[in-house]
Amino acid sequence: MSGISNSTNLEKNTISYSKLLGKTLTKIADDYSFECITAAMGIGTGLEEYYKKYQNRYIDVGIAEEHAVTYGAGLAADGKMPVIAIYSTFMQRAYDCILHDFALQKLPGLFCMDRSGLVGNDGPTHHGVFDIAYLRCIPNLSIATPRNAELLQNLLYTAQLGLDHPLAIRYPRGYSQINDLKFKLKKIKLGKGQCLKKGKRYAVLSIGTLAQTIEIALTRVEKPETFAHYDLGFVIPLDTKMLHEVFTKYE
Repeated sequence: MSGISNSTNLEKNTISYSKLLGKTLTKIADDYSFECITAAMGIGTGLEEYYKKYQNRYIDVGIAEEHAVTYGAGLAADGKMPVIAIYSTFMQRAYDCILHDFALQKLPGLFCMDRSGLVGNDGPTHHGVFDIAYLRCIPNLSIATPRNAELLQNLLYTAQLGLDHPLAIRYPRGYSQINDLKFKLKKIKLGKGQCLKKGKRYAVLSIGTLAQTIEIALTRVEKPETFAHYDLGFVIPLDTKMLHEVFTKYE
């Protein structure tokens, strides 16, 4: 489950994942044609900077998540790249539209699932804890779980280069570990995990920003060399080649 930061100093000095989304989309919008859609969450999802610069490529449909997704599917069918930015917990209102209007049609689109995981003081209605369960059974849909700011940026960049199916990206409410945005963007291969640390006996598998906590924890165990650490990167598709390696080499 994606985590959140509770550090006051970290919040003051680093960029939130929501701001990261908006600033990255604004940066690459000149070169790539896409449309941003939200459902009364423009500020919460960090899109205010994008809206000010690209008002003709932004629409807030109000509290109508189903309409946001179906409208995005219409744009995709017309050859555009829709970016639908909605809190994870409220995206479930549009479940039927994700399935029928996007996935079964294999339409390209980007679902930016803000506040995935626990959200602290926002309360139980805002916890994004169901998205993996309700999305992973949908055919033709990929679910990405970037572990840091750089991977989130690269996923946005990769999506704008072209998709042949819908992609959901889940990221937490909270702050990244960067205070200065860099735009050295590169295309990444969807569905690929990464070995972050080799080990001798056991392997820890993680998704999302929890990887950062695990990396710290593995420096504090009695025998760090015992443990390997793998970041799956995606819930769907799973990197089966990497998993075969893990299950062959580790207990």
